[in-house]
Amino acid sequence: MAGIDLPRRGIVVEELRLRTLPMAISHAVRGHDVRYLNSQVGNGASSRLLKRLSITPISLESEESIPLGQHSYDGPLFAARSLVENMGLKDVIDFLGSRYPTVAHAGDAFGVALVQAMTTDVLGTFVVDTWIRARDYEHAEVRSRTPEETAILRHLGTPATVQTANQLKIPWDRIARVVSKSLAGFATRLGSHSDATLASQSQARTPAASDPAEALVLMIFNHGDTYGQLYAYDHLFSTDPSSPLFRERTALISQSGGPLSGGGVAAPFPLGGSWLTRHRAARSIYRTLQPLAGPSVPDQALWILALLVARIDATVAQLRTTYPVAQVACLVYEIQVPAYLSLALDVAGIQTVALHERPETAFEHVSPIIANTVLAGSPFLAKALRTSWSTAISVVEPIGMWRTDLLMDADKPSWPCESDPSAARGRRLILALPFHVAHDGPRPGNPIATAFQTMEHFLQDMMRIADGYQDCFVVIRAKNADWVNDIRLAEVIAAVRSRENMAISTDYSRLAESYRLCANADLVIGKATSLIDECLAVGIPAVLHDYTQNSSGSRKLVLNYLPREIWALDEAELASRVSFGMADDGNTFRDWWVPHRSRIYGDLNNGIVRERAREHILEIVGRKTRLGQR
Repeated sequence: MAGIDLPRRGIVVEELRLRTLPMAISHAVRGHDVRYLNSQVGNGASSRLLKRLSITPISLESEESIPLGQHSYDGPLFAARSLVENMGLKDVIDFLGSRYPTVAHAGDAFGVALVQAMTTDVLGTFVVDTWIRARDYEHAEVRSRTPEETAILRHLGTPATVQTANQLKIPWDRIARVVSKSLAGFATRLGSHSDATLASQSQARTPAASDPAEALVLMIFNHGDTYGQLYAYDHLFSTDPSSPLFRERTALISQSGGPLSGGGVAAPFPLGGSWLTRHRAARSIYRTLQPLAGPSVPDQALWILALLVARIDATVAQLRTTYPVAQVACLVYEIQVPAYLSLALDVAGIQTVALHERPETAFEHVSPIIANTVLAGSPFLAKALRTSWSTAISVVEPIGMWRTDLLMDADKPSWPCESDPSAARGRRLILALPFHVAHDGPRPGNPIATAFQTMEHFLQDMMRIADGYQDCFVVIRAKNADWVNDIRLAEVIAAVRSRENMAISTDYSRLAESYRLCANADLVIGKATSLIDECLAVGIPAVLHDYTQNSSGSRKLVLNYLPREIWALDEAELASRVSFGMADDGNTFRDWWVPHRSRIYGDLNNGIVRERAREHILEIVGRKTRLGQR
């Protein structure tokens, strides 16, 4: 940061807590720049001391410029993958895959799961590495949270001395053996009162729509059957009461269980009995794996894999008891289904089927996909899924992108309708899609994407577009409207609202409102989200806004499947891309885009993708039922 005398020595304490606080204070009193990623220090005297010593959170969003590595956010995952590949785990992974001969993708799944287990906070690791590079200290140190994170930062070449913060060493394995033996009877009783029992109690409190023991199809949701207030996950349900996909004939499962907005009560994710039972099994599996492991295999890697196998095996038994006739499990939001559950379903003979929810997950690696069958958006996306190192899939088949059906459905209301601003009448629609503003404790959820400074910068750009296109009406539509009440954005929001040809869409009471706006837009300008993919897939002109007040190209580095001409990496490029998209009522863009659209998204997005998906799932159910497979 030019003109500011920065400390030349810095330290990042990833987790500021009682055990690391004295060390942080020691560095601060010596004049070092002391930063933390997360803090467990309360708001009392300790908090006041931090403020007095200028021990503050990392604030990438406040830096003048953010240096991005070759893989951007994905950098820690590439480092973890490289570390795993060099561990000499081939014999271990092959053995684990052979335990489940009916699941062709099991071996790949264990490799994917191990990489993910090593990178428990990908964004946090990226932030720490980027912060050290941005500050350009003469001497820097990092106190990481785990040995795995230490190894990843070192592999990334973070220009700092990286050490794992001192941790209280608890002999968990020894304690587990003692507790297992002394409380074996209690553990058995605890295991019998497992998640299956809790699920049945939950369903007893709220009448269930169907008997899980008779369901041929399981619907596996994440938190619920809607994605916020944007759309409903009802696309795989049939309206035919005789169909196995009729809502009342399926078994509903979600992460925590409970009533669903569309009706019915979901059971919670099965966990496979008690922790003690699984830990005893993991110890046995660990001893089996030890002779297969080479000298370069870390002990912790074997434990991660042993615990995963123990959970899979215990969950298989629970699934077979709870859902004895189930043939198919639909992973409704596939990137949120944990590895153990997806593998357990397939091992239990319940074939996992997922619709590829977001095209970007075939190219980035932060959201792994593990499933028997994935129904992809196009042949191009299907190939990308097959070759990605963060997927483990047996079968990939292109059927189209199901949410493009929502754009087809939404194309019916005219723009503007009665609920839209009267000033929009007679004007073309430019829809602007930022992210939102989010915070995890003292730091932004994502300092590039969801910091308030990023939203402010985006709104300023959109005001320039509105001023330059007075014949257009610019609507701002974020993931939610919480940011509208953020006092730090009050000035820029007031400036937006002062313009006759701008408005902020704050109605989230209607599902699919974003799709209505997109379907009627002459041009969509937005951050890189799946909604932009869906617009491009049906030929709606769009521009990807991929820069902030201090960064450029963070998403383009990862999502390299879209042509360069779609991306705006600075203000001048944004002006050029918007001009091109609006020329000749968008026809110039559409004519140019046709071959790109066909190559990337294919020609299956014709408004009946949901129907095609249901037919495919019913075909699998029918085939397995005829063959008596489980």
